[in-house]
Amino acid sequence: MKQQEVTVSSVTQSPWLWVDSRRATDQMISFNTSIELGSTLVYDVEYTIDENTKERWNNISIAATTGPDLATVTQVSHGLKTGDSVIVFDSGYVNHSPDAPLHGTFNVTVTDADTYTYNPLSTVAAQTIKARAISFNTLDHPDVAAESTAQTGTFDATGVINGVRLNVTAYTDGNVTLKVLQNG
Repeated sequence: MKQQEVTVSSVTQSPWLWVDSRRATDQMISFNTSIELGSTLVYDVEYTIDENTKERWNNISIAATTGPDLATVTQVSHGLKTGDSVIVFDSGYVNHSPDAPLHGTFNVTVTDADTYTYNPLSTVAAQTIKARAISFNTLDHPDVAAESTAQTGTFDATGVINGVRLNVTAYTDGNVTLKVLQNG
């Protein structure tokens, strides 16, 4: 059994806890959340499944601007909605530059059917580069939405679960921890 956990103490989305989807035939994923005594916050548990992963290796064009830092991605018919995620990588594939601030997992804001934006990890110079991305839709766990108390459960999904994360939507004080346990 493999256990992962993440703790959040602000209005944010946690990093994804990636699940080994190669074990699809006997996959069961359990989770629990715990809230620090005296915490005042509201959270959801979100996940993504294989069927929601869009063409795993998309070639994209990124136009990065400075002040405020924003990366605008052109990807024809991306199929994303605001709040979905992308993993951006391999910008050196075309121009051999590292462009590390543009790499990573990001939540997107959709502009139109072919364009979305995200905030880079740090300040970047204005530039246009080629890269690749994996994009995926985010689903809300139906039993863990707008929660302010600890929860325990399993994921029943049509498809193979790839990742799980916390989404804290309101915060005053304290923290919430998500633990994910995968068997198989």
